[in-house]
Amino acid sequence: MKLLQLTAVPALLTSAVKVRKSAQQDEANPCPNNLENRFPSDLEKTYHMVQEDGQAMNPLDSVWDQEKLRVALEKDSEWKVGMPWILQATFSSDSKVDRTFGFAGGDGGFLIVTVPAGAQNKTIKVDDYVLASAEHAEFQYREPSDVWTSGEVTMTDICLAPRSCDNFECPEEMKPKGVGIFGSSIQRCCVDRMCKDEVKCEPSTKYENWPDFETKKGFDEASCCVPKICPANLCENETKWADKIDNGDLGTTPEECCEPKECASFKCPDDAEWKKASRFLGDGSARLGSTIEECCEPVYCSAFSGCVPENEYGLRA
Repeated sequence: MKLLQLTAVPALLTSAVKVRKSAQQDEANPCPNNLENRFPSDLEKTYHMVQEDGQAMNPLDSVWDQEKLRVALEKDSEWKVGMPWILQATFSSDSKVDRTFGFAGGDGGFLIVTVPAGAQNKTIKVDDYVLASAEHAEFQYREPSDVWTSGEVTMTDICLAPRSCDNFECPEEMKPKGVGIFGSSIQRCCVDRMCKDEVKCEPSTKYENWPDFETKKGFDEASCCVPKICPANLCENETKWADKIDNGDLGTTPEECCEPKECASFKCPDDAEWKKASRFLGDGSARLGSTIEECCEPVYCSAFSGCVPENEYGLRA
């Protein structure tokens, strides 16, 4: 296809030169998410697509210099058929119809951009898979199919870049491969999460590692750990704990698997030798137990002062 002739009346040409000069001085990256811009540095920074002096733009005419584009893309290791790339640019149009641009390749081209009629400083971003090798790369005017007879479309702030995995969302059971990876698929961007890197089966009283823990795929206790169900009758011989009914809890200790027996519900013998101990311990926790020794305090004669006359009775220790 013939290279698009970028022509303009002197006023437009002067304007274009100013835009290109400004863009060359301004190093701001036009790419989203700070992607590395692979748009060839020796191509123009601004394109004015216009029909002038009988010079018509035909469908499939090249917009960018083919030779410079192909030389640059041949050096780019990411420009391969099947790789995801993005194209973003800012467009203005005084055309009365929508106009479409894009790369040649496949059945209908790729990285296709449609500029709406009357658009003003409209940033358009498209992403697609590369369908042509570097040696056949060509960015074209594509539609409408009739000859361009009126209006001007300006294209500037051009970003051409491989799509980064940085913004790709991996499924829950996978994680990003790392930074500096390009792609837009699970295969290119994600790697399986492994139990040994993701999970600690803790506490050890409730979980233990699966036998193949070191090589097993997983990311949580459910996928990586073997639960320890509370054993039946664990607390049948405990004085401070009672077995739960239909217990499906996890654990291997009375604290995890059994119900506490609080001394508050224990009745000390009704005699002069024992009294009820405090319901709470010094740390504020409930006193546990179900025996006299755990829940009651002995009453000593040393605390008794009712022996009279004192010269006839002595207190027993």
